[in-house]
Amino acid sequence: MIARINNVNIHYEILGDGPTLVWLHGLMGSIERARSAGEGVEGLAARGFRVVMYDARGHGESGATPDERDYTWESHARDMIALMDHLEIDRAALGGGSMGARTALTAALAQPERVDKLVLLALPGFGEDIKTAQDVFLGLASLIESLGVEKAAEIVLQLPEYLELKESSPTEYEGMRQWFLGIRPDAPVAIRGLLGNPTLDIERLRAVRVPTLVVGHADDPIHPLVAAQHAHEAIAGSQLLTGDGITYWREHHEELIDAIAAFLAGSA
Repeated sequence: MIARINNVNIHYEILGDGPTLVWLHGLMGSIERARSAGEGVEGLAARGFRVVMYDARGHGESGATPDERDYTWESHARDMIALMDHLEIDRAALGGGSMGARTALTAALAQPERVDKLVLLALPGFGEDIKTAQDVFLGLASLIESLGVEKAAEIVLQLPEYLELKESSPTEYEGMRQWFLGIRPDAPVAIRGLLGNPTLDIERLRAVRVPTLVVGHADDPIHPLVAAQHAHEAIAGSQLLTGDGITYWREHHEELIDAIAAFLAGSA
């Protein structure tokens, strides 16, 4: 399905019936890419929830705009709220992975009256902790512009962290390789709009007043565990769920879906 949201066509899917969760994927991801990687949240639909998933502008099957200002955290949050308006959803649980998690958090800070609960999976770093993500993705944006997606992916995958991943977890490495190769050619605008701007001050998270589930994992420089820990400490009453390594939640996906379902169903 397609909705016209803030001057761009947004592709979305709705599964299941029950309390609503609006869910957004990570940077350079999509509904389909999350699904094919075994990281989607479709399983929540079978557990009594209405799941609204969508491709962010400049991602997946959604349209794009040429202005980097349309891809800031705040812009993505406005799109999330505008999609809720389009679907006549007054309040809902918001969540996502990586970029999606930060977008949901930004939306909750901007319009707390629209949010019942938050599910924050694999948060990017705050402050200096986001520098690795900025270095990788902003460098990738420049490479894509000058060399194209395929050659850019080849170069990025020579970084030490990916060579180490190739040695320690070939399957995970291959998944990352395919992820890089699937990036849209117009990705640089979306990347710079998101990561070329100031990051969120962790102190602002103390204003969050809704029940929040924070999910993190170890050994991931793009989504450092410390980001999840800081968010948990800053958001009063939040729950923290952690995995042992970068592949943990992919390998224990049913456990993750069960935990999210239990959190959403809880009265806290």
